[in-house]
Amino acid sequence: MVVRPGFTLDNLDGDAAVLTLAEPLYTGTPAVDGTSSIAPLPLITAAEAATFADPEGSAEVKISGWGDRTPQNGSGVGTILGGSTSDYPRDLQTATTHVYKRSTCAQTFVGTGATVNDRVLCAGEPGGGIDSCQGDSGGPLTVVANGRTVLAGIVSLGIGCAQPGRPGLYTRIAESSVNQFLRAASNIPPDATATPPATTPTSGTTDTARPTMKLGSRKCTATRCVTRVTVRDASPSAGIRSLSATLRSKDRGRTVTKKVKARVTSSGRGTIVTSGLVKRRRYTLTLRATDKAGLAQRRAKVYAIYPGR
Repeated sequence: MVVRPGFTLDNLDGDAAVLTLAEPLYTGTPAVDGTSSIAPLPLITAAEAATFADPEGSAEVKISGWGDRTPQNGSGVGTILGGSTSDYPRDLQTATTHVYKRSTCAQTFVGTGATVNDRVLCAGEPGGGIDSCQGDSGGPLTVVANGRTVLAGIVSLGIGCAQPGRPGLYTRIAESSVNQFLRAASNIPPDATATPPATTPTSGTTDTARPTMKLGSRKCTATRCVTRVTVRDASPSAGIRSLSATLRSKDRGRTVTKKVKARVTSSGRGTIVTSGLVKRRRYTLTLRATDKAGLAQRRAKVYAIYPGR
């Protein structure tokens, strides 16, 4: 599997990857009709996107997958009646919705940590009710352009599922860096309708090494812990860009997970402050650094912390 360079778990910016199977799913040339056989979806071109998938427009699009059919609130809690909190289908589900104006969509995600930029296509209904959900991630958002069905987006994230005024975020296939990555990783010819991106001169060296991490110290009070780490990136290095942190614990047999803010300097000194902890409860802190070349640690580091001990 190849992940788009520059992707980071901190904000899922440019959320795209290509998984290559060891064996083909089919032989010969399948009919690209979307119903009778397995067939690849063509990637939308820049010219098609301008007309049929304008991020500031309201084009009709289709989403599909095997994800949860239960509406979810912003905490990921199901709202289905009868006590069930999930409803995963056995058969492929499809739904028709619309592009959601990106400038409006961006306001919804202010303060959430998600990035709504040119690599994002928003889709959903103002009144809710139609959306992708857990289990649909990585699935397709398609549009009909000039009579053919093309891939215009990849299911990425959202705040809950199918909530009013909360559209889903999809990786925008027509964005140049995403489109070029997908085509190169899949051996698909370049988009002849795209405008070549501006190039930035380089110094002749390339950062190809993944960062590594070493624990510095852990200090805890009854409800607060401060963890310090050192992140290193072998030369030539573009510098350290970000440090993602996830805190996990067990509460009455249920795993509780939440994102934690982490600070890291360009020189690699990282500080993670976790507060509001329960005294003597065991927590695990999962950390992963990403450098400015978009390369993440090969394996995340997991550290145990014990407030009040």
